[in-house]
Amino acid sequence: MLELAWQRVEACSGAPARLLACLTPIAADERAVVRELACRACGAWLVRHAGADTSRPFAELLVKAMTDEVSDVRRSGLAVFRLVAKASPAEQLRPLLPLLLLPAAEALTDASAPVKAAAERVVYRVCNVEAGLEQAQAIIAAAGGGPIRAKLTDGVLRRLQREVLDSDDEAAA
Repeated sequence: MLELAWQRVEACSGAPARLLACLTPIAADERAVVRELACRACGAWLVRHAGADTSRPFAELLVKAMTDEVSDVRRSGLAVFRLVAKASPAEQLRPLLPLLLLPAAEALTDASAPVKAAAERVVYRVCNVEAGLEQAQAIIAAAGGGPIRAKLTDGVLRRLQREVLDSDDEAAA
């Protein structure tokens, strides 16, 4: 089943609109492993094209994964976001942050420990917490502040700053 879904993804490679047309039904599949596949395919495309004008629909599919009902899909969505953030220059990722950062911030209070840990690694990486609170606050403000700022308070950022999160050493989920 997973192999068939991956074959559908590979057959659609080429134009972003064509790939998106293939990924959209895969991302809505009833099977969680198939939705994870769509999430990873979106991530693979975003790693290469995060700053492209056509990247927003792919980011929206990634948001669907980060807010999925199944915790494994949510964790995969967060892991993919972290990898996209790691591979993309900040200026390329900046237009997508208002869309992607809020679900990651909301996942910090997830009931699933693996999802919560993945969310911590994402926020640590995306907000550049290791560079200091001022840097993290500037990134949050550039992402639109408001609801994101309500979730990523100074206390949350300080806690993440104190924790050593080896987000780059961990294998992709």
